[in-house]
Amino acid sequence: MPLFDLHLETPDSATFTLAYDTGTSEIAGAALDYAVFGVTPSPPRAWPAVAAVSPDCPGRKTAAARVIKISLGLACNRACGYCSQGSERAHTGATRPGDAPAFIAGLADWWDGGEDGRGGGTRFEFWGGEPLVYWKTLKYLAEAIRERWPNAAFSIITNGDLLDGEKVGWLDRVGFAVGLSHDGPGQHLRGPDPLDDPERRAVIRDLIERLGPEGRVSFNCVLTARHYSLVAAERWIADKLGLATVPMATEGLMLPYDATGMLLSPKGAEHDVIYASLLGELIEGSAYGNVSVWKATRAFAQGLADGRPVTALGQRCGMDRPAHIAVDLQGRALTCQNTAAPKHQIGEVAAIGDIRLARAHHHSLRPACRACPVVQLCQGACMFFEGALWEQACDNSFTYYTALLAGALYHMTGGGVLKAIESRDGTPIRQRSIEPEKAA
Repeated sequence: MPLFDLHLETPDSATFTLAYDTGTSEIAGAALDYAVFGVTPSPPRAWPAVAAVSPDCPGRKTAAARVIKISLGLACNRACGYCSQGSERAHTGATRPGDAPAFIAGLADWWDGGEDGRGGGTRFEFWGGEPLVYWKTLKYLAEAIRERWPNAAFSIITNGDLLDGEKVGWLDRVGFAVGLSHDGPGQHLRGPDPLDDPERRAVIRDLIERLGPEGRVSFNCVLTARHYSLVAAERWIADKLGLATVPMATEGLMLPYDATGMLLSPKGAEHDVIYASLLGELIEGSAYGNVSVWKATRAFAQGLADGRPVTALGQRCGMDRPAHIAVDLQGRALTCQNTAAPKHQIGEVAAIGDIRLARAHHHSLRPACRACPVVQLCQGACMFFEGALWEQACDNSFTYYTALLAGALYHMTGGGVLKAIESRDGTPIRQRSIEPEKAA
C-alpha cells in the first residue's frame, strides 16, 4: 500500500502534513484526539486477514449465518430512477404459494439456529423490491421465525407507501427495525412523496412514535448529483412530519447500477461541489446526526487508534463474509439481496458447503483500491461491479469518503482543514482536486 501525505491548514493559515499509511492505519505528524468521536484505543490484538474473494478464489458461506437476507422477490410498487435492483427485475420469477412454508421447513436444515439455538446474534433482513408488496408472505415468514427462534432480530427497508395502521402495529409487536427510504428534497426522483399525503404522513408518524424510542426506525437517504445535502434531507423530512428532528441514515453518494444511475452520478467539477458541501456540514458537525456518517467516522477513528491493517478489512456491504448470506424463498443463495437467480445464483442453501461467491472482487484485488487514501473508510464500492459502472461507483465513493476523511481529520486535529493529498510514490490519486474553501 502507498504512503500518503495529507496536507492540512489551521484556522490561522499555518500548514502541517500528516503521513498516513493506509496499510497499517498509522498517522504521524500530529496528535489525534480520538475522544471527539468517543473512541479510546483497544488493547493490542492479532488481526486475522479476511479472505480476499474473487472469481479465482470464490467466497464460501457457513451454516453459522448471522445476517440472513431473505429476498421475498423484486416486485415493487414504484419505479425509482436509480433503483439498485432495477436491472435485476427481468431475471427473477414470481414467488410461488408454497415457497414460504418450504423455506421455513428447511431453515433449520442449513442454519445453526444462532448463537443460542434460539436466534441469538442473528439478524433476519426481509427484502423486496418493496417488502410490503409481499405482505402475506412477510407476515407468515416473520411470525414463523419469531415463534421458533424468538431471539432473532428483524429488519426491513420500505418506501412507506403501503404502510397502514395494521402493518405498523404488527411491525412493532413482532420487533422489527424499519428503514424508510426517503431522499428529502430529492424524493421527486423516486416518485410521489408519501409525506404529502395526510393519511400516509399520520401512519409514518405513528411508526416513529412506536419504534423511535427503542431506536428501531430511521429514514434512509441516497445522495445524487441532484441532491447531496445530508442536513437538507433531514430538515425536509422533519418539517413535513412536524417534528423537531428525525433519525437519519444514508447510503452515501449513490452507486450506479444502470444507465439511469450513471446519469444521476456527478461528473467533473460536480464532485468538487458535492465534496465541499458535505465537508461544510461535517465541519459544523450537523452531518454527524446521521447515524451512518457517525458510525463510519467512528469506525475509522477506532481503526486509527487500534492500528487496524487493511488486510483485516472486508467489503463495505459485508456480503463477502461467510456468515452473511442472501437467499430467496426457493433456497437459492445469491450474490446479495439486490440480485436475482439465475444470473446471480451462487448455490443452494440445501448444499451450503458448496456455495461459491464467484462474482465478487475484494477491494484488495482492485488496483484503484490499493492506491486509495480512503480505502479504510470506503472498503470498496460494489463488489460485483465491473467496467464503466465500477469506474463511476469508485468516483462517487471517493468523493463521499474523502469528505468523511477530511471531516474526521478536522475534528481530531482541532481544526486542520485538508487541502491536498499526495502519494509518496507518485501513484495517481483519483480525486481531481480538494477545494474546501467552497464549503464556506
